[in-house]
Amino acid sequence: MAMSALTTAPPVTPMPKAAPITDEAPAPVGPKVDAAAAPKPDATGGPTQLRGMDALIAAPGAGRPGFIAEDSAGPAVSNGGWKLFDETNAAPAIVDAVNGAKQVVNAEFFGFTDAGKGAALVTALEGAAKRGVEVNVVTDFISALALPPGSYQRMRGKITDAGGNVILTSRIPGSRNAKENPALKHVDHRKVVTIDGNTGFVGGMNLVPLTDSYKDSMVGVTGVAAARLAAEQLDRWTRVGGNVTERHTRSVAEALDGAPAKTDDPTALRIVANAPEQQRFELTEGYRDAIRNAKERLWIATPGISDREVMEDIHAAAKRGVDVRIIASEKAPVAAPVGWVARSHMADLVGNGGSAYEIPGTLHRKALIADDQAILSSYNLTKRSADADHELGIQSSDPKFVAAVQDLLQKDIDSATKFEPDAWTGATRKVGSFFAKRFSY
Repeated sequence: MAMSALTTAPPVTPMPKAAPITDEAPAPVGPKVDAAAAPKPDATGGPTQLRGMDALIAAPGAGRPGFIAEDSAGPAVSNGGWKLFDETNAAPAIVDAVNGAKQVVNAEFFGFTDAGKGAALVTALEGAAKRGVEVNVVTDFISALALPPGSYQRMRGKITDAGGNVILTSRIPGSRNAKENPALKHVDHRKVVTIDGNTGFVGGMNLVPLTDSYKDSMVGVTGVAAARLAAEQLDRWTRVGGNVTERHTRSVAEALDGAPAKTDDPTALRIVANAPEQQRFELTEGYRDAIRNAKERLWIATPGISDREVMEDIHAAAKRGVDVRIIASEKAPVAAPVGWVARSHMADLVGNGGSAYEIPGTLHRKALIADDQAILSSYNLTKRSADADHELGIQSSDPKFVAAVQDLLQKDIDSATKFEPDAWTGATRKVGSFFAKRFSY
């Protein structure tokens, strides 16, 4: 069935620890959303107007933006496909999809404000809420501190005034909200948007001015992969305290159309998540298993390298003859010492037979290829990503997906400078080595 023409939903399986299903929007963060006003599925099952990712996959020649790889669209398997987006075209594609939303939009970001690239999405979410779409937003506490001052508060005000809902995590030590709800006390490092349960975007991009120029990636998905992404967001929305409306639950169930919310099929676009309060570390396990079992190649793009345990596994792969390549940033995000620590780990990798590259500007992409599988996500090679933060991404052995991620990383390598440890001298090397050998963070 076309995902834009939903049919009758199968019975809904309650999400774990779900709040009571209600037609009320969360009282603390916005006015009532009338579930009865939700657009109804097309009873005829006939075609309806396609927007966002649906349009790009159903009619790939129709005005699509410049994608990373022209051949990166998968076949229409399981009522869907996928596309890779970069920092130049991801935000407009997300906005376009939100502008076509009919039922529910869920957005979850580490950094999201009404400034820079985020401003267009705020306008789209505000417009969706005004026309009766249920809009739910989860942001990490860091968003409230983002520059320019007031841009988070402006985002929150616009969306809630229009009838949408915004929840901010509360990871301040001693916070009452964090004590009462463990789902709020961890860093929410995810970057994900789902629309009507049948269109979604996930990857590494924040939407704040500081990161607007960073080199980054998102994966756009439709069909069952998008439905599984929406199911993950429904679970997250429930756990952070958002009331679950019948409309929200129904949209996910209809999009799944009887498919399981999780799959073990390695060729599917599998949704992999870290949720520390649940002790779920699917992304961490995916990375570690891929690294430890790599036989021929292991390519990783990451803006942060500070997890000593995972780096020991990467060094071991290089020692056993695996083609190990790490692609990092010439300009470290956050602060220069972060880059010094990363360089120290890279120097050790080169000494063990691997290769390291630094691309111009700031790399924020998080991607891995290990033999015949690929992961694109929000996950860094840091202890925080491994053990403490909420993370989300896609893992697959689908040959076209792996080839597209390989093409992406090869372009990064082609634009990069090969890192030569002998050319790095002075105090920065000593400081980086000191911290790299003693701390994981």
